[in-house]
This record gives sequence, C-alpha cells and structure tokens, in this order.
Amino acid sequence: MLLRIVISISLFVIGFLFVWKTRKITLITGEFGWTNRYFGAGGTYSFYRVLGVFLILVSFAFLFGFLNFMLP
Repeated sequence: MLLRIVISISLFVIGFLFVWKTRKITLITGEFGWTNRYFGAGGTYSFYRVLGVFLILVSFAFLFGFLNFMLP
C-alpha cells in the first residue's frame, strides 16, 4: 500500500509540473515538429498539458486500485 501511495504521488507531481511549467519544459526540450502538425500552432505546449493531465488521471486510478495489474 505504501508503494502505491509513493508511486501515485510521484506521478501526480510530475503531471502537475507538466501542466504548470509547460513553458520551461519546452524551452529545455525544444519544440516537437510532429506535435505542431497534429495539434496545430503551439502543439508542443498542448502535448505537454495533455500528457500532464493524463499522468494525473493515471495517478488517481493507480491510487484507488483501478490499475491493480501493475503491482502484485
């Protein structure tokens, strides 16, 4: 149970940072050409925000047991 809580909090923090610090992450990693092609102008920022929200949702699902197949 403790491992599940630690993993969930870690995923939540990483997801939150992706949503909150999108500009700084993009400045560090650079823009992705394929995200601009599929998401339109500013696609890299949208990609990081979508990824952050996805990580936050996965962290809650993992915490509450919806992803039980990942841990014994």
